Amino acid sequence: MTGAVACLSGFEDIAVVVHGSSGCYFYPASLVGGVPIHGTFLVENEVIFGTESRLAEVIRELVGRYARIAVVNTCVPAIMGEDIGDLAGDGQILVVDSPRVPRRPRGRLPPCARYDRAGG
Repeated sequence: MTGAVACLSGFEDIAVVVHGSSGCYFYPASLVGGVPIHGTFLVENEVIFGTESRLAEVIRELVGRYARIAVVNTCVPAIMGEDIGDLAGDGQILVVDSPRVPRRPRGRLPPCARYDRAGG
């Protein structure tokens, strides 16, 4: 995701929107200096009831200010099954689906399972 944000931020007249939580926004925004990165900053309500309205709100704020808008999808909306691909219909919005879901090595329990088995 950070690589996609860094790459897209190098193009002129394109708004880069990180569609995810504030943590998903902060890391790439802190590494890509001097270029405005926008975010949806999803909170609990949006995770429960859907993120589409928040994304539409951010896009409405940017339309007219930039020639194109790139939406970088993160793991929260992707895991929820949000289909934001329909946004790319008019050609002004580019959707980059780059969720990063951590994988665990085969045969190893995730940390929470080890904690539960230890009697904690």
